[in-house]
Amino acid sequence: MIENIEQKTNNELVAIIGGTVIGTPSGLNAQQAQAELNKRLINSMDNLNKSTTDYSRRLLDLNVVLFLVAIAQLIVSIKAASKTTSGWVWGTVLALYSIYFIISRIVKDRTKKS
Repeated sequence: MIENIEQKTNNELVAIIGGTVIGTPSGLNAQQAQAELNKRLINSMDNLNKSTTDYSRRLLDLNVVLFLVAIAQLIVSIKAASKTTSGWVWGTVLALYSIYFIISRIVKDRTKKS
């Protein structure tokens, strides 16, 4: 008399939950349906967590690549704007130090909040 709850759709499970009284065979079906819905919700949340983690990793990788391209562009533009070799070397050093200083402040602020 107990139905196979795992084969039902979400809408059928909700209908079973809404139309039963606990303590009867239909009540047992309702409890099983509710448990199955909870299991599906947990599985969906786990899958979402995995995909979100993968997406975050990809975004981080893209940010690192973008950062490296920006540094290369900065070095090339400083070299093109400078007339002497020492000018572009010192300009590059100054630009990289500025980037380091900004990043270290951001990291320091984030570790304070944690």
